[in-house]
Amino acid sequence: MRHLYLIFFVASLSIISCNSNTNNNTKNTSDTSAAKAIPATAPTSKLNEAGTQKLTTMLADYYGLKNAMLSLDATKADSFAKKLNASTADMQAYAAKDTASRQISPYLDSMNTGLQQIAAIKDPSCKRQQVPFSKVSDQLFAILKKTELRNANIYLQHCPMALEEKGAHWLSNETEIKNPYFPKTMIDCGDLEDSLK
Repeated sequence: MRHLYLIFFVASLSIISCNSNTNNNTKNTSDTSAAKAIPATAPTSKLNEAGTQKLTTMLADYYGLKNAMLSLDATKADSFAKKLNASTADMQAYAAKDTASRQISPYLDSMNTGLQQIAAIKDPSCKRQQVPFSKVSDQLFAILKKTELRNANIYLQHCPMALEEKGAHWLSNETEIKNPYFPKTMIDCGDLEDSLK
């Protein structure tokens, strides 16, 4: 009887797994991953609840940008860069009033600069947006680390071959490597460098 339960459990997991892989391979990846960005347990940080909510909004917008880069959709990348720029500006306004979050202001400034560059670049291949995207990724991870965001399952991933073999980072809400720098040729190139759980 115990074996029947085990077989049923494994079969159920396989079906669920197949269904989620099918969903992840659709063109609408940015919407599904942005929704997965916030896990069932409420994220916490050393900021108050309002500040933590602003961090998770930035993170969801970032995932939208990353997924647009993955799908090589320059129009969506431009749109999500502007959206992330707005949520970053909102966080900057909050940080100006909150002494606990003032330490992240320089990172927010750098993020805004990178996001403006992404939005200004008109490259349908998304290749030229990669350098500022890398900087945005590094700055956002620094912010999330400094504010000690937890319960958000954030993974810092790295591709040593990106940006002409200088290497580059991106953030993900899953451990599986989906490289936004080589989405067509080497999507699984990279490794997990750090995480905030």
